[in-house]
Amino acid sequence: MSDSLSNRCFTYAKLKFFTRMRRLLSLNAAVRRETPPPEKTVDKDMDMHMQLVSDDWKVALRRSVKLLHFGSWEERDAAAAEIERLAEDDVSRRRTVAALGVVPPLVAMVGSEMAARRGLAVRALTVLANGSST
Repeated sequence: MSDSLSNRCFTYAKLKFFTRMRRLLSLNAAVRRETPPPEKTVDKDMDMHMQLVSDDWKVALRRSVKLLHFGSWEERDAAAAEIERLAEDDVSRRRTVAALGVVPPLVAMVGSEMAARRGLAVRALTVLANGSST
């Protein structure tokens, strides 16, 4: 009974995670379709570099969110530090990170017995909360 309930909870968490990831990717695709193409006055090499940097944080965010949800404790620690680093840049990234559902796992890390893990989680939650007064 307990194993089937545990499997259902895990399956539900995975389904919820991948649904949010699909929604994020579809929103990004919709934004790309709606924005007009920029003028071609910028050097193509610089434009390619900016595209790589733009896509770089999205890849890092996806990897970090996945590790935070499904990784070992050490991977969760690294993911919390990475999420903190990514969320420091701007408010839209903070909203994106929060929309992906990282707050509950970070709150669960705050309840950990290890002080270092608690500190990582609290710092990440603090960065996510900055500028989000509603």
